Amino acid sequence: MDGYARHIHDQLVHYMTAQPFFEYFNNYLIVGREEWCPFKHEGEAVNCQCYSTNPAIGTLLAMLDKYLLCNRFLDANPYFLDEYVKTTNLLHHPETIRSFEHFNELISELSDIIEILDKNVQEKLSRVICQEAIRLDESLVSYSNHCKYSSIILAVSAVEFRLHRMIRNFDSEQYEQKFRNHTLGAIINLFVADKADKDIKQLLDARYIPLIQLLNTYRILTVHPKDLERPEGIPQGIVDSIVSLSFAFLTDPGNTAYTADELKCGR
Repeated sequence: MDGYARHIHDQLVHYMTAQPFFEYFNNYLIVGREEWCPFKHEGEAVNCQCYSTNPAIGTLLAMLDKYLLCNRFLDANPYFLDEYVKTTNLLHHPETIRSFEHFNELISELSDIIEILDKNVQEKLSRVICQEAIRLDESLVSYSNHCKYSSIILAVSAVEFRLHRMIRNFDSEQYEQKFRNHTLGAIINLFVADKADKDIKQLLDARYIPLIQLLNTYRILTVHPKDLERPEGIPQGIVDSIVSLSFAFLTDPGNTAYTADELKCGR
């Protein structure tokens, strides 16, 4: 994978806040595929060994896997994701590919599915700004490398960023004077304390309070070594849940905190 592709791979959420993956797929990943080495071996429709080691195909498959991971956390349409998985699984196994024409058919099917998935992804990511997307991307890089603690910390930090921005955009003067240095726990208290400012309380729907309290609980557990008696660390299922809930909070229409100018980010 070259440097440009690696950059897109590791920052795909941020990339998709500005550009649909469909364009990158069609204009970069699959360009020139008719000349790819696995399909040019004399007497063979597809050379499986060459296919498995070809850099262009390796980059394509890695990007397709990352796009799938992003879509799962973005809660994309499960029926289209099923079709996406079915097609990408075939691409991962060269022995199932009968010819270049068959490969091309699979690519065409994927292109159609990605175009549909992108509409949903773009709509959700239209509520996320650069600073949040960067944190989510780093969370997913950690997640893919089985770094559970850092994956949780980075995902929840994106939520913390959003809550700070919600209050700052509501009353910047009061925010700078009172709340700028608040931890996530202290910010949450602004929404739940009995004596809290009623106007600030109204910024966040009450149904989100248990969610952000849960996120803060696991942020504390990951940042501070309070689970030394549990050497196995945090279960993978909890990591999945915390990252998913962070994505859900940030992409929910009820939690949009930004002006059109703040959301531009190269759009």
